[in-house]
Amino acid sequence: YILLTHGHGDHIGAVNYIKSKTNATIVAHSDEKELLNDNRKNLSYSMHCGPQELNADVYVNDKDKLELGNLKLSFIHTPGHTKGSMCIRVNDDMFTGDTLFAGSIGRTDFYSGDYKQIEKSLKKLAKFENKVKIHPGHGPSSTLGIEKMSNPYM
Repeated sequence: YILLTHGHGDHIGAVNYIKSKTNATIVAHSDEKELLNDNRKNLSYSMHCGPQELNADVYVNDKDKLELGNLKLSFIHTPGHTKGSMCIRVNDDMFTGDTLFAGSIGRTDFYSGDYKQIEKSLKKLAKFENKVKIHPGHGPSSTLGIEKMSNPYM
């Protein structure tokens, strides 16, 4: 499986290649279709990977679940960085993509970004337990507890 937290070029640049070699199933949020299908909107046209457009094999929505072997994944729609941004929770680990970083958040000035939406998404994430470890798309890991105390955006 290839799980996409969002569809920007720096996160999808190798997806088509990996899929061609492994036939992996691509999973994305249903609100990310437009971004995935337009290399200008997903910004890949200007990146080292070159223009990338793709379709997910499986589109998920908020609170959907997926079992992969003994792993139980839950998908949390967190729009703001992009319309279809999502976090993926596995036990006490959460992959936050570009929604939440250690000490910061993702940009909202690209196509389909929305600062008011990311504020709502951060409030949604703040309801999860402090012990949940976050793994952002860029930078170091942290915990929700640390971010609630020290991240100025939370």
